Amino acid sequence: AAALHGRAFRSFASNSKGSARSGTYFWFSDCGGFMVKTLKGAEARALRRMMGPYAQHMLRHGQRTLLSRICGLYGVRMVDVVRPAHGAASHPRPVPAGTGAVGDDSEHLFVVMNAVFPARGAAFITERFDLKGSTVGRECGAAERAEKGSLAVLKDLDLAREVADAARADPEVPAGGAGLFPGA
Repeated sequence: AAALHGRAFRSFASNSKGSARSGTYFWFSDCGGFMVKTLKGAEARALRRMMGPYAQHMLRHGQRTLLSRICGLYGVRMVDVVRPAHGAASHPRPVPAGTGAVGDDSEHLFVVMNAVFPARGAAFITERFDLKGSTVGRECGAAERAEKGSLAVLKDLDLAREVADAARADPEVPAGGAGLFPGA
């Protein structure tokens, strides 16, 4: 388990098939207020290119924006520590890249951001959506809904179904779902 200053991070098994395929990982801080996500090199470069406009947006609209608050983009190069016998000084040395060892010499990139949902959000958040603007594979499975209940992360097709159900139940709801305000 990962830890910082003796405080554990909770591993987060993403329900995103895309994340599993790309090999990214998520962790939440023990308090639930921060999320750490690993990035590929191209993702980190794209994030760096967006930081100027992102910072300007946050300065102007920080209190009202629905964008995640990014705390930092970091790179860590893991090294193996050689521990000589008889109490001699330790000397860090890179482990050959590609060996799969914990001290792999490649740089590991990650972003730290405020968690999207407040740490105690489970007390009042009844549904969570991960919307990507696509319908391909964008539905929460019945097994996940049964296992996680209100903590299940719903997707694009789930929202479309809820909007359609609301429109059928109440003729006052416009056909396009206008009037649904995420984050309101």
